[in-house]
Amino acid sequence: MTQPTFDLGALADLEGYRKRAPIIVGVMILRSLKHAQRIDQVPGISMPETIFAQQSRYTDEEDQAKACADLAIEQIRWVRDNG
Repeated sequence: MTQPTFDLGALADLEGYRKRAPIIVGVMILRSLKHAQRIDQVPGISMPETIFAQQSRYTDEEDQAKACADLAIEQIRWVRDNG
C-alpha cells in the first residue's frame, strides 16, 4: 500500500512491481488548500505545485473541498483504468 499519492506520474515507477505483487494506491480526499499544505509536510508525501495552484483559485473552502473531491475521483479513475 502506498502513501496517499497526488502525483499520478510517480505511480509509473511501480510498473515493474505490479506483475509481482498487488499494489494498493493510497488516495486521500483533501479538504482545502490548508489541508493540502499540512499533508505536504508529511514525510513520504509529495504534493505537486499544480494542486496548490488549483486550490488557490478558490477563496471559499467549500469550493476548495469540491475541487479536492474531483481530484480524488480523477485519481481513482486513473488507478482503475491503469490496473
